This record gives sequence, structure tokens and C-alpha cells, in this order.
Amino acid sequence: MGTAIPEGSLVASRPVPAGQPLRVGEVIVFREPGATTVFVHRVDRVLPGGRLLTKGDLERSPDPWVVRPSDVIGSVQTSIPAIGWIYHSATWLFLSAAVLLATSLFVGHRARRWILLVGPVVVLAVPLLRYHPLIDGTVLGTSQHGTLAAAHIVDSGILPVHFTMTGGHPVYSAPGQAVDVAGRVPRHGTGPGGIPIHVTAALPWWGWLIVALVCLSPLAVLEVDVRRARRAASGRGPGAELEPPPDHGGTTPGVGDAATATLC
Repeated sequence: MGTAIPEGSLVASRPVPAGQPLRVGEVIVFREPGATTVFVHRVDRVLPGGRLLTKGDLERSPDPWVVRPSDVIGSVQTSIPAIGWIYHSATWLFLSAAVLLATSLFVGHRARRWILLVGPVVVLAVPLLRYHPLIDGTVLGTSQHGTLAAAHIVDSGILPVHFTMTGGHPVYSAPGQAVDVAGRVPRHGTGPGGIPIHVTAALPWWGWLIVALVCLSPLAVLEVDVRRARRAASGRGPGAELEPPPDHGGTTPGVGDAATATLC
């Protein structure tokens, strides 16, 4: 649905009351006729009998089916970008978090600190590597003329990106935005994966700074914990004080006192 509802958005809809007609341009949630796949597209045309032709914002032509009133799930009321990725990974996140917490109850203090600091990084890395929610692109179409190639591609991630083809210039794309990228065909050919397109995050300097701080925060916490443990072991930690000398009636025994005590 392009920039209106980027991929990974969480969509909230309400059922359409019986007899209420849907308007052209209205965004609806429906099941593909004869299948269970759910789509979120706009009404492109209203046919007799309440049947509908639908179309995605990035598509050049309507969908190849006719939606019946019984296929419509509801009319979209609101959408929240990126939250859909969390919902999609909710099972993995819940189970892995439960395993981490349960494991931390049966280990020592130091091992527990490692589990609670490094564990969440591993838990988040799995859906990031599997679904690519941060930066990704979906190719809508390609063309090739000799050694020149072009692609129509949409940013399907959460972050803005730069798309670059071999020998071409970086092209900026916002989440859900479709752009055209041009370049040269590699000497070794396109291969089974098609024309190679490089995707990089298009963040400002402060955005990269936030990424660096987030990535380094577990190491910083571990370093503080190690330093605190060393200070405690050496007796120089915060709050550690030298013990006062023993009380001998207000006087400190000297060498003569020790010798006298021995002689007696």
C-alpha cells in the first residue's frame, strides 16, 4: 500500500454494516476470493451487486479478481507503522524471553548478568535476520537494454534507504515509497537472483550515533560490572573503608610495651 500503509504496519479495521456501500478509494481488508490470503487494498471500482475491483497503491492495474461482499473483512480505520513486525514475531519474542528469565533463576550472579545482557541481543537478532524489518526492498519490475538495466523497487523496511545498482547513483527511498534505480549489468551476468541491487540505511549522523550507542550499550554495562567486581575484590570499592586500629585504653603500644609484655 505504498506510503499510506507501509509493509509491516499494524492495521485496525471495523466490519462494514450491512447495506452500507463502499466508496472508491476506501481502504479495505479482504480475503482473496477462493483463498485464505488477506489483502489490504483500495477500492478501485464498485460493480453491480456490491462486488468490488481492488488495487494496491503501487500496482499499475487492478487485482486479477472480483471481491464479493462476503470476502470483505472490514474497512481500515487506522494503521501504526512498524508495529506489525513486532506482532509477527510475538511468539518467538515471548517464548525466548521466558526461557531467558527461567534460565537466569538457576545460575550464579555473574552468569545471570551475562544472560540478561547478551540474551536480549540474541533474541532480537533472530527476527531481524529472518524478516529484515529494518532495511529491505521489494522489486516490482525490471528492464534491460544491452548492458544497461533498470528496476522499479519499493522500500519495504522501517528505515529510509538508498538503493544502488552497479555503476549507478544511490537513490533515496522512504518507507513504502517506490523509486526507479538504474545501472549496468555485471560482467558475470544477472544470475539466478536477478539484477543485484545494494540496500543501505539512509540515516543522518545522529541516527548512526543512536545505532552505535544501542549496539555498544551491552558492552558498556558489562565493563562497568567487571570494574565494580574488581574493586569489591580488592577492597577498594565504593563504601570500602579501612578498619580502625584496636582500642588499647587510649594509647598505642610501642616497641617498649611489646618487650615489657614479653618479659612479664
